[in-house]
Amino acid sequence: MQIERLEIRNYRLFRSAELEDLPNLTVVAGANGSGKSTLFDVFSFLKEALTRNVASAVARRGGFRELVSCGETGAIGVTVKFRESGGRLATYRLEIGEDAGRPVVHREILKFRRGQSGKPWHFVDFSRGKGTAITNESVYGQKGAKADWEEKVLDDPSVLSIKGLGQFKEFRIVAEFRNLIENWHISDFHINDARPSAEAGYAEHLSTRGDNIAQVAQFLYEHHRDRFNRVLQVMSERVPGVSGVEAKPTEDGRLVLRFQDGSFKDPFVARFVSDGTIKMFACLVLLHDPRPHPLLAVEEPENQLAPR
Repeated sequence: MQIERLEIRNYRLFRSAELEDLPNLTVVAGANGSGKSTLFDVFSFLKEALTRNVASAVARRGGFRELVSCGETGAIGVTVKFRESGGRLATYRLEIGEDAGRPVVHREILKFRRGQSGKPWHFVDFSRGKGTAITNESVYGQKGAKADWEEKVLDDPSVLSIKGLGQFKEFRIVAEFRNLIENWHISDFHINDARPSAEAGYAEHLSTRGDNIAQVAQFLYEHHRDRFNRVLQVMSERVPGVSGVEAKPTEDGRLVLRFQDGSFKDPFVARFVSDGTIKMFACLVLLHDPRPHPLLAVEEPENQLAPR
């Protein structure tokens, strides 16, 4: 599944914005205050609205009045157009409003386009916790096929319908889209979080803040040695002197990242190496993930790294 178009309305400084024909790799550059961070926050907002609820995602951003574009009174809107696994173009539209001062899902639609003509099926169509969902999506597009709708009611009007419906196998496309958003990674890497020793344990993916980098390094070393070796190869090419990295267990059951510098006999633990070395290693771990994120967003990747 790949995002092809993103539309934003009344979200902070984006009164109306569209990004279309998005390639696999997109670089967003612009002056301070032009909306780069806000664009990333749209993705974070959608993920939080799904994994928690709309009310929580809005509250974390200062409330509805702080989130809606200055001077606007309408709903906040985000539309994502993507190719589902069957190759068809699907559209997900989310509108957020207020009800008695509380953020709610004003409208939520997931629909398919049927070729160049014909009215698309609304696989999900909800408003304020009530709506319909199609239960026979497998016949979609077949000649003469008619949709079977089922009415649903959610307990909370700020919960996305795709959160609940996506748990059932009869809603395959809903489940695919839910899984797409849940696995987005919007990096908020913090050097200081990556330096301390971490509790020994198991982690396949780097966290958004990078505080589990030692566990992920251990996982790559033990289960995906080829990828771990590739990370070390690039490290040795880009960071002068670094010839190895290991996640070393301590006596109290913690893991410490240690970097080997060819100029010294003993390796350095993470808290003694440069910010750039830590950041480079974290970026390479993200890029060599055995199960890549469907969306990987890295804000200001040049921080702590030389521009080249």
